[in-house]
Amino acid sequence: MSPRPRSTPLTITAVMGPPRTEWCPRCKAYTLTCTNLHLLTPAGVTKSHAYALCEICDDPDDPEVNRG
Repeated sequence: MSPRPRSTPLTITAVMGPPRTEWCPRCKAYTLTCTNLHLLTPAGVTKSHAYALCEICDDPDDPEVNRG
């Protein structure tokens, strides 16, 4: 049986894009901060995920009461 050929390690770098502020549909305010996650590989750039965090809805110290 012949030895397996050595594979070169794949290098992936994760980079967060610039943050932007958007409208939050849950609390109905302009308080949603969003950013995209980009993966940099030898083959190019891939947009992986979009992340969002609302400073009102997602605050664990002071949860907002539903505005029904």
